[in-house]
Amino acid sequence: MKAMVTLAIAVLFKNTYKLEPGTSAVLTSTILFPWSIKIVYGLISDNYPIFGAKRKPYLIAMSFISAFSISFITFYQGSNYHLVTAILTIQNTADAFNSCVIEAILVQQSRKYPEVGSAELTSFAWSVLSVGGIIGSVAAAIIT
Repeated sequence: MKAMVTLAIAVLFKNTYKLEPGTSAVLTSTILFPWSIKIVYGLISDNYPIFGAKRKPYLIAMSFISAFSISFITFYQGSNYHLVTAILTIQNTADAFNSCVIEAILVQQSRKYPEVGSAELTSFAWSVLSVGGIIGSVAAAIIT
């Protein structure tokens, strides 16, 4: 999925907004920056519970933000690529936050039952993520 989104962003900047490669690279780096500060999201979700819960409210809120952001980009017909960059950065922040929270839940669950295979749970999760990445990359290659 992420491969398809990144490819779509590159095509959007190149074909729709007619941006130079340097400008496109800077904007793409801005959009992807939230993934480099995932530790901050973990600190926030662990130290600032919402309604007494540490992770579930963040998952729900960030999922809505991500869905709204992608929906906005889907139907946006304007020519302001700065607005598109800002919305996509918000969407990536929400996705990175969710990724961090999901990984924390995975660690929490694997520590609950160490005798039944916490390593297997982590391996399974990474295997599914890898298969999804391969499928996304192949789908992106076929679409283009």
